[in-house]
Amino acid sequence: MDLITQDDVLAALKQYFRCKNFKLLNWELKSLNDEARLGYLGDHFLIESTVQRQGPPEQVSFFVKTFPKKKVHQDLIEAAGFFKKEVLFYQQLADQLIAILAKLQPTADGCKMPIIPRCYLAKDKFLIMENLVKLGFQPVSSDTPFSLEYFYVTVRSIARYHAASIVLEHQQGVPLSRKYPDLIYESFLNGDPDHYLAPWHAASTRAALALVPLLERYKDKPDVVKKTQEALPSLVRELMERVTAWPDTVNVFGHGDLWSNNILFLMDCNGKPSHVSLNFLSVSVKHINLVRRTLRGRS
Repeated sequence: MDLITQDDVLAALKQYFRCKNFKLLNWELKSLNDEARLGYLGDHFLIESTVQRQGPPEQVSFFVKTFPKKKVHQDLIEAAGFFKKEVLFYQQLADQLIAILAKLQPTADGCKMPIIPRCYLAKDKFLIMENLVKLGFQPVSSDTPFSLEYFYVTVRSIARYHAASIVLEHQQGVPLSRKYPDLIYESFLNGDPDHYLAPWHAASTRAALALVPLLERYKDKPDVVKKTQEALPSLVRELMERVTAWPDTVNVFGHGDLWSNNILFLMDCNGKPSHVSLNFLSVSVKHINLVRRTLRGRS
């Protein structure tokens, strides 16, 4: 049984056009997994379709993320709830945030540029999204540090995203973490010793402890090595505590995996970045935390 059916494509097109007055002439699901791996916690595809409305046939392209086929990835995602949170985000919150963001960001070429990509169909095992590349967005090399121009437009978009979450919480009249408990929780940096990833965190800590004396800068500094190794476990525990929501503090939606591969840029007529769209199909996207955490990511 195919994961994506023609009925799914029709449902996505209905949301895309906001009407039923079209005819699907043909469609094709193209894998992106062999060309360039976009992530290890999902498989990625394009839907290329030809649609007839009142005028000549037109091409409509969607980006698709599906539940991964590899068993080792499936076990991790099921236990930690990664894919479930992504689906719930687009089913319950994304449209509300997009509506708020439309009032917080300027127009470009006569239309609103999405900080959050639109999702046209969200099901348990897949998401059908707008194809931002067709809108002119493009990534930058992960090997190249951001220039000040790229950094500025990225931080500006993050600020708008944070502001939108504050506005949404004000509109709801209740903390979002309380209203959406199945969606807003820390699924990756979780300090619970019974959490699925607890052995992974323990192994990572042991690996870091073993690497400290191998670092060139510490080779002839045994006292520094000892001090660092003694402090590291408590620092890891503190990190687990600090990524959660803080009481009596303004918390915002965090991204959790903000680095260059999860940021797409739209260029202006002078070839400079003007708008940013953030990839929200990431490991720990949906949680509540302090404003400063997102900006301490890998961006």
